[in-house]
Amino acid sequence: MWDDVEMFHIDTFLPLIFSHLCGKMDKIRYRLVYNRQNTLNRQGTALVQVEAYLNQRKIYLKTNVYLKPECWSREGGTSH
Repeated sequence: MWDDVEMFHIDTFLPLIFSHLCGKMDKIRYRLVYNRQNTLNRQGTALVQVEAYLNQRKIYLKTNVYLKPECWSREGGTSH
């Protein structure tokens, strides 16, 4: 079932998850999070995740994007 997740656009998929978890649908806030677990893998890179926040609940979605620390800007939450 979860192998098909990549087919959905995030704006379509996340409301389905949150409506199941929270019931009420308000605005979902998204942000990119780099190295949430504060560890690097053997290649010296860390995962970029999407944090989705709704009604005081957060979920993290894996992007399968790995970046080196010097390629990420903490100020803007973006890659260089």
